[in-house]
Amino acid sequence: MYFMTFIASYILNFYLQNALGYDARFTGLFLLATPLAVVFVSYFAGKLSDKRDERTISAIALTFILINVVILFFMDSVPIYVLLLACVLQGIGHGLFSSPNNRFVLTIVDQKELSDASTMLSTSKDVGKSMSLSLFSIICGFILGTSKALEKNIPSFITSSKIMLGMVIFLGISSIISLALSKLKDKPV
Repeated sequence: MYFMTFIASYILNFYLQNALGYDARFTGLFLLATPLAVVFVSYFAGKLSDKRDERTISAIALTFILINVVILFFMDSVPIYVLLLACVLQGIGHGLFSSPNNRFVLTIVDQKELSDASTMLSTSKDVGKSMSLSLFSIICGFILGTSKALEKNIPSFITSSKIMLGMVIFLGISSIISLALSKLKDKPV
């Protein structure tokens, strides 16, 4: 999930500023839609995870994030308000995912392993973010080359972004299927 969300915001940031020509202030305000949606939804997601299966909530959350990534895959052919909708969907997905996922992980371990489980949750977030950025940098390196002027290479940037977002879409679909299959395994016949 963190692999998916971090790189989506990163790519959109550069796209808004370099391809569409918006300044940093507008871009920052635009991207603020995601954390605002996270704050709003997280409260309800925590309450919801007390009543519903965490894997179901996580699968729904990943679906919101996947829709965001699919929209961003077509960022060069959608209007700006659709990109804003993508930011909101990402925030909803992120807000829905975090609380139930943390609860699920922390309730399946023994009391004496809580610190290790908590550490693994934090580490996985950072690793996901770092891996997505590293992979995107490698892809950009191959496609953009050593050029420093992104504004002059927007088509190459969009190609790099689409390759990365395509990989993220595949990862998102795989994650949703994995969650669904794990849920099906637990159902009594």
